[in-house]
Formats: sequence, structure tokens, C-alpha cells
Amino acid sequence: MKRIVTLIAMAAMALTLASCKKDGVYKPEYRISTIYEYSSVEYQRYVDSSHLWHTYHVDSVGSHIVERWNWKDKNLDHIDYYANGRVDYTIDMVYDGKRLARVNNSKDKTYALMEYDGRRLDKMTFYDKNGNALKSYTFHHDDHIFSSIDVEVVDKKSGAEVSDALETFVLNIFGDDSKALLRAAKNGKGSNYTITLKWKDDNVVSVRHENIQRDFKYDSKKNPMKGLLLSLVMPGENEAATFGNANNVTTAILFRDGNEESKKRYSYTYSDDIPVSCSSIDIESVSAGYRNVHTEMQNYYYEE
Repeated sequence: MKRIVTLIAMAAMALTLASCKKDGVYKPEYRISTIYEYSSVEYQRYVDSSHLWHTYHVDSVGSHIVERWNWKDKNLDHIDYYANGRVDYTIDMVYDGKRLARVNNSKDKTYALMEYDGRRLDKMTFYDKNGNALKSYTFHHDDHIFSSIDVEVVDKKSGAEVSDALETFVLNIFGDDSKALLRAAKNGKGSNYTITLKWKDDNVVSVRHENIQRDFKYDSKKNPMKGLLLSLVMPGENEAATFGNANNVTTAILFRDGNEESKKRYSYTYSDDIPVSCSSIDIESVSAGYRNVHTEMQNYYYEE
């Protein structure tokens, strides 16, 4: 199931951008307690006589809990992820002092380790349940932000199949192209590559990999997940939120070979300048004259 693991931020969690802060230290002004989700799909057809899209069927899932955040000694201790009203798996964080050092996935025992160079994140490595390295990221910085990331598939034979729960942010950035990247890695082709990033006002506005580029626009409100490094190892529908930007994504556009391929928009409601809900609409063309309109809403609750 798609998740906005951000606000959306989400929909999610990354590096503290201010130079006076340490990467891997997450001290939000507002601490999330639970996230609920509602989703629907409208099946529509275009009627020539009225020149309008008419809905002929709707599938929907009522509001239900998807995440519960648990805090200990002011640190985010673990997040429970729900399916069908029950905890499906848990992601727990291990700290070196106040700095995030390791992320564990209870479902398949995969995990990620972080290495730092002074105040900045230097390297992140993903491991399977047997302790075999699967994939690593090396981060290159320009002053207090990271400008590029070298990705290396360590275990080419396995294809670095990281679990859904410990998905890499790179795969989320490229959406449908993630499967192609994994296939290339499994075949030993294109297993090492570089991601470049462009920033503006403490937000990632562009991410590029070869012929694929994603551009992002933001609101002016606070992103409560800014500084949460967890987003680098968690799946996120709202790709830009992966970086823990200062603000919340409003538009995400995918370009391939310089041509716009898809666009997704997000809208928010706020309280005290932080999001309390996020809605997203994604229109998928099925065939000429038919389309599916996917709508998702997530509601965020904070500790008092």
C-alpha cells in the first residue's frame, strides 16, 4: 500500500539541513502520535456529448489507522505500521547518544546502518537478516546540504532486494522505474549510479538520474518531519518529503528525456502552521476515453 510517510513530508523524514544541526538528530517541535488514511478510486469515462468526465464506479476504503509513532526520552523510538486494523510490522530506531545509528525492520529482520563524518551523514548501508550488505549510499555535501549521492549495489547476485519496509529513497524517487533499477542491479548492469540534487530555500526542488528528473514545489508551512533520517530507509509516495525539507510538497512532476510524463498535486489543512491533513489526487489514463482518479487523504495527530 502506498504511504505518504511525510506531511507530506510524507510522505517523509531526512536530513537536518541547517549547518548548526547534526544529521541524524531529530527534535521536532510537534511530535506525531498517529496517522490515519482514507482512499478512493473513481472510474470515469469521457462523454463526448457533454465533454465531461463522468464517474460510473467508486471503490473506497474508510478512514483507518496506518501508523502509530512511539517516543522515548524525547527520541522517536519506533513506529508501528498497521494492516487491517492490526500491527503488521515495526520499525525501531537505535541511537548513538541522540544520533540515529541504526534502523531495524521487525518483519524480515533487514536493517540499515548510518556512518557520520563530524556533523554530516557520510554513508548508509543496507543489510539482509544474515548481515550481508546489500546496498550502500555515499553522500557528498556542498556546505550544509548534500548535493549528490553515489549508490552502489554491493550484492549484485541478490539484486539488493531491500524489503518494502526498508525501501531505499532512491527507488521511491523514480517511482515505476524502481523495478527497472532492481532488474538492472540483479543482472549486474547499471548497479552503480549517482543521484544529483538541486536545492532552494532548504527544499529539494530537483532530483536527477540520467534521463529521469523529478521537480518539486512547496508551500510555506512547517514540515514536522524535517530532520528525520528515517525517511531515507522508508517508502514514501511523496518522494520529495524523503529529504526532510523545510516545507511541504505541493506538486511533484516527473520528466523523462525532458518531456513531462506525470504530475501529482497535494493540498493540506493546517493548525499552527503545521499540516494536520494532506490530500493527493493522481489521474491515471487507462485507455482513450477512460481514466482512474486516485484520491488519498491522511490525517495527522500530534502529542499534546
